[in-house]
Amino acid sequence: MLKFDAAEMTTDEIAKRIKKYMPSDLYAICGEEIISNMRLWDFSKFAEFTPSPELLLNNLDATISVAKRISGTDVSPVVSASGGENGTVRI
Repeated sequence: MLKFDAAEMTTDEIAKRIKKYMPSDLYAICGEEIISNMRLWDFSKFAEFTPSPELLLNNLDATISVAKRISGTDVSPVVSASGGENGTVRI
């Protein structure tokens, strides 16, 4: 979609590209949340920080929520009996 290889980039580097290439109306909806979710990935990748399972699951739920909003499949969050959001599975 945005046509850049983010594999070895930091969140700050990716954020610059997202702001540049993502349509402004879409960025207004979820751009900052995408960047916020990615901060945890930076800590994990570059600082060798190991997040707790709870933190990882919360980040995953937030990332799925953003993806659903971007794709237009977002529904109001519903927490299932297993603790997942929108049908996500908690392990």
